[in-house]
Amino acid sequence: MEIEIMERISIYFFVLFILFFILAIFIYIKFDIRKIYGEISGKTAKKTIEAMQHNNVVSTKGQRKNLLLLNAKTVMLKNDEIIKEKVQSGFHHVG
Repeated sequence: MEIEIMERISIYFFVLFILFFILAIFIYIKFDIRKIYGEISGKTAKKTIEAMQHNNVVSTKGQRKNLLLLNAKTVMLKNDEIIKEKVQSGFHHVG
């Protein structure tokens, strides 16, 4: 008699285990526990910071290129103005 009760209890607990396991999987998916874990552990913030640093480096490189091009154009314009002045003045060399 006691063995039969133990078998029944064993089966009941096994069924409860399966139900709670399915419930745990459902809650894990429903509440997006992976995202919550990432927030708590700081992994999400770390990935965001790395992405921001990468974007900053990329945009800084683009700004440097633009600045160099702007400086080159400015130098070319100044050289053109100097040449125009010399042409207009007749290339008088002071020395």
